[in-house]
Amino acid sequence: MALGLTIFPAIGIAQVSVGASVSLATPYVWRGLTRSNGWNVQPEAFLAVGISHGILTAGGWANLEAGADSPGNLSDLGSDRAGFSEADYWIQYARPLGEIEATVGAIRYTFPANTPSAARQSDDNTTEVYGALQLSSTYLVPRLTAYFDVERVRGAYLEGAVTVPLLAYPFGNPVVFYASALAGYNLGQEQNPDRPKQNANFKNDGFTHFDFSLRATIRPVKSLPFSMNIEPHWQFKVDEFTQRTSPEPGDRERHVQFWLGVSLSSGIGLR
Repeated sequence: MALGLTIFPAIGIAQVSVGASVSLATPYVWRGLTRSNGWNVQPEAFLAVGISHGILTAGGWANLEAGADSPGNLSDLGSDRAGFSEADYWIQYARPLGEIEATVGAIRYTFPANTPSAARQSDDNTTEVYGALQLSSTYLVPRLTAYFDVERVRGAYLEGAVTVPLLAYPFGNPVVFYASALAGYNLGQEQNPDRPKQNANFKNDGFTHFDFSLRATIRPVKSLPFSMNIEPHWQFKVDEFTQRTSPEPGDRERHVQFWLGVSLSSGIGLR
């Protein structure tokens, strides 16, 4: 999941665009942390407006745990339950500064579950602010993003990523392939050994995980603003919390994990 950081088609100043997407992921992985082992449906919608040489975008994203997970699987809702486990709302402003695109924004995370067995409940609701810099004038597209939790966990989480287009299929409907590499780094969201009950996203300070992915973007119909993305991920997990893929304490932790995401998206300009 990349809330508020989707690269949308460029829109002109004073132009309005709307878009929506729906993704299918197994499992649901957030910053290297496995949140749900089962099938997850993730709808998203956004509204973008050109303002003052930049783009202001607001949107909402949700995660639906599609099947009731067995007791041996991780789940934000808890075992033997299905439904919406998370609803997030975000707003951001992006503006080019020469060859660099700068972005600032905020994300509100909410968790509707209210049962004792749920891994995340309303008490886990929190807010993040973030800033990103992306260089998009070269063949390689590097991006650095800093997230700051200002409510529940506090502390910073950093992500550095590089994306490169591999090739495009020139015949018939266009297909473009991308390769990406990402590294996560925790800076203040780790567990405090002196306060084991204190909220934390990671076990230790430092690198959390490394993610390598391929993405195929397909436009089934050239004349329609509609695309499909198929994106396999290979993650190498460093932090102890990211290595957990089962709620059972005795289960062996995983240092390498594969997961797959498939999404359908569409966006149109209104004026």
